[in-house]
Amino acid sequence: MKKILIILLTLALVLTFAACGASAKIDPVTMNIAVLKGPTGMGMAKMLQDNYVIDKNITANVTISSAPDEVAAKLIKGEIDIAAVPTNLAATLYNKTGGKIQIAAINTLGNLFVLTNGEDIKSLSDLAGKTVYISGQGATPEYVVDYILDKAGIKDKVKIVFATEHSELATLIASGKASIAVLPEPFVSTVTAKNTNVKIAINLNDEWNKVSGGNAMAMGCIVVNKAFAEKNKAAVNEFLKQYEESVNFVNKSTDEAAAIIASKGILASAELAKKAIPTSAIVYKDAYTDKTEITSFLTLLYNYNPASIGGKLPNEDFYYQK
Repeated sequence: MKKILIILLTLALVLTFAACGASAKIDPVTMNIAVLKGPTGMGMAKMLQDNYVIDKNITANVTISSAPDEVAAKLIKGEIDIAAVPTNLAATLYNKTGGKIQIAAINTLGNLFVLTNGEDIKSLSDLAGKTVYISGQGATPEYVVDYILDKAGIKDKVKIVFATEHSELATLIASGKASIAVLPEPFVSTVTAKNTNVKIAINLNDEWNKVSGGNAMAMGCIVVNKAFAEKNKAAVNEFLKQYEESVNFVNKSTDEAAAIIASKGILASAELAKKAIPTSAIVYKDAYTDKTEITSFLTLLYNYNPASIGGKLPNEDFYYQK
C-alpha cells in the first residue's frame, strides 16, 4: 500500500511539472497595441515586421503614435490593450483609472543627455547661471533634471525654458537658437549627426545614479489593460515573451533592426536608428520581478513632485504578474 501511495504521489508531481512546462492555451483574441515613436517603440521592432504573427489565435492591431497623450486617452477609454508609455505616465494612468492599468515590464532605462552648441560645459556645476532648454514638461525629463539640479545645489541658479516637443528642441539646439539642451535618444543622435558643433556634455543617467542611490531611471515601460490581461493571460504572456525576444534582437542585430525601425516610421532613417540604438537603453525587465526597483524610482518622483505620478504611489496590484 505504501509503495502504491509513493508511486501515485510521484506520478502526480510529474503531471504537475508537465502541466507547468506546457504552454497555456491561447483563445482567439484581438489585441490592440500602441507604441510610441522613439526608444519605447524601438524595442518592438522584430514584432513590427510585415506578416509577423504573435500567435495564430492573436489578431494584433498595432498603432504607432508620436503623442503620449493620445495613447493615454485610448488606454483610459479601453481602446488599447497593451502599450509602451513613459513609466510615470503608467503610474498616473493607474491612479486615474482606479487601478485599471498595470505595468508589465520596463522597456527603456535612462537615455537623457545635456547637449551644448558653443558652450563649454563639463560638469553640472558649470550649468549655474546658464539657461537650459528642456522638452517634456510634466514628464520624466522635467522631474529628473529638477531632481538632479536640486541635489547638486544649483536648482535656483539654472534658468529652465521648456520647448513643446523633443523635435522642436532638437531644431533649436541644432540651429544654435538654444546653446544648452536636455534631450533623450534618438534626438541626441539626430542633432549630433546634423551639426557636428553640437556635443554631448553630460550623461544625465550617470548623474542620476550618483544621487538616486543606484536606482535605475526606469523611463519607459509596457502597460496592460487589467481586465484584458485577466481575461487573456496566456495571450498577454506570449506577447511579453516575444517582446523580450524582440528587445534582444534589436540590441544584437542592430543593422536589421534599424531597417525595420525606419520602415515603420519610428525613426526617420536606418542610419539614425543604427546610431541611436546603443545609447537608447532599450531593455526588458519584468515589472513584477523588478517591482522594488520601479517602486524606488516612482518614490523618488513622488517625493519630489506627487503630481508626476498622479498624486500617490501605486498599490501592489499595479504590477502585472504572469
